[in-house]
Amino acid sequence: MRIRVRARASRNKVDVSPEGVVRIYVTAAPEAGKANDAIIALLANALGVGRRSITLVKGHTARDKVFSIEGLDTDEAISRLAGD
Repeated sequence: MRIRVRARASRNKVDVSPEGVVRIYVTAAPEAGKANDAIIALLANALGVGRRSITLVKGHTARDKVFSIEGLDTDEAISRLAGD
């Protein structure tokens, strides 16, 4: 699942556009993996899965990231994040 991330945001938030583009805003700084950890925690909570089910596949230091979520395909994950 592809995600655009904004670290050092004013609040933690998951936003899904009508086109299915997922943007995540986290208050954590992008230092020493803190923002990545915050993203995984936010995703796990929003999707209703355990943190260990989510793996950062690509983009460890980039704003555009690719995550793998065990037990969910991309469409199901986006649907859950959008609240459908």
